[in-house]
Amino acid sequence: MKGEHAEQYAELASLLENYQYSYKVGDKVHGKVVACDTKGALVEIGAKADALVPTSECSLSAVKNVRRVRCVR
Repeated sequence: MKGEHAEQYAELASLLENYQYSYKVGDKVHGKVVACDTKGALVEIGAKADALVPTSECSLSAVKNVRRVRCVR
């Protein structure tokens, strides 16, 4: 990465790569939907990898297309 902050970004990337995330079943986390497909939504939660929210868990009612589900805060 080029630029005046390249060294800081590299250091941050290294810290994130080595951080041990300890999410447990039932934890609530905030995230940003980064992609959707027929399997569900990929959500960026700040961990090493994005989280998959299956289509069946995207709504209280039946969902056929996850892109039609609206997020509520």
